[in-house]
Amino acid sequence: MKKLLMLSVSAFLSFGADLPARAQTSHNPFAGAPTRYSVDGVTASKTGANLTMRMYVDGNKRRTEQETNNGQLVLILRGDMNLM
Repeated sequence: MKKLLMLSVSAFLSFGADLPARAQTSHNPFAGAPTRYSVDGVTASKTGANLTMRMYVDGNKRRTEQETNNGQLVLILRGDMNLM
């Protein structure tokens, strides 16, 4: 009987508690996120070769640096000027 009572109480607390979901105050899920940061990305393949990439972000400006077989590849995206 005690087990049945405990099961009933735990079921009520799990499913019976009607807690309201809080809505986002903004439609943008990235609101409040940092706009200036840098990040290292490492991709590993099955052959064991790692690909390392460094990205710098400042608002809508991005710089990506990557080492390739032919040397270093640098890609600059300027969203403020619509240039790549």
